[in-house]
Amino acid sequence: MYFLPGIEYLEREIDAAEKRYGIPIHRIRHWAYYGAKRHGVYCAPQPEVPLWNLGDVYNKVREMTGITPVLMGGKRDDGQWRRTNSSEARTGGYEHVYRPIYEWTTYDVVGFCKMKGIEIPKAEGGKNTGVDLSTKFVLWAYKNEPQAYGKLLEHFPFLDAMVLREAWFNVTGNHAV
Repeated sequence: MYFLPGIEYLEREIDAAEKRYGIPIHRIRHWAYYGAKRHGVYCAPQPEVPLWNLGDVYNKVREMTGITPVLMGGKRDDGQWRRTNSSEARTGGYEHVYRPIYEWTTYDVVGFCKMKGIEIPKAEGGKNTGVDLSTKFVLWAYKNEPQAYGKLLEHFPFLDAMVLREAWFNVTGNHAV
C-alpha cells in the first residue's frame, strides 16, 4: 500500500525490489488516504471521496491480481493498531489473509535483510513506518526528503500548519524544522 504515488525515494526502493525478485509490485492506495481526503485532514473536506477499509484494499488487490490469499508484512511490535488489526484477521475478520512474519521483531527483519543482502530502506527515526500524515513523519520528510514533503503538500495543502506549529511552539519537543 502507498499513501501517495511518485515519492522518489520509495519508488527507487520498489524498483530495486522488482528487479531483484523479477516480479511486478502492485501498488494500491492506502485506505487511510481516503479518510483523510474525505474528512479534510490538512486539506478541504471532500465528502464525495469514498471511505475505504482494509477489507476494501484486500478485495482490490485480489481483483488486480486474481490471487485470493493476501500476505501481510505487519509485525506484532509495529504498534497497537497492528496488534488489534492482526488479531481481528486471525480470528476470522478477513478470510485468506496471512501474516508470515507477525511474530518477528524489527530486529528479526533487519537481521534477515542483512543476511540476505537486502538493503534496509530509508526511514524516519530509523523505523520504517511508511508515508502518512503523522507529525513525526511529516516533520521528518520536511527536513530530510523535500520531494516527498512536496508531494504531500500537493494533496494536503494545509500541512505547512504542522511545520509552522513545530517551528513556533516546538510541540513535539524536537527541533525538526
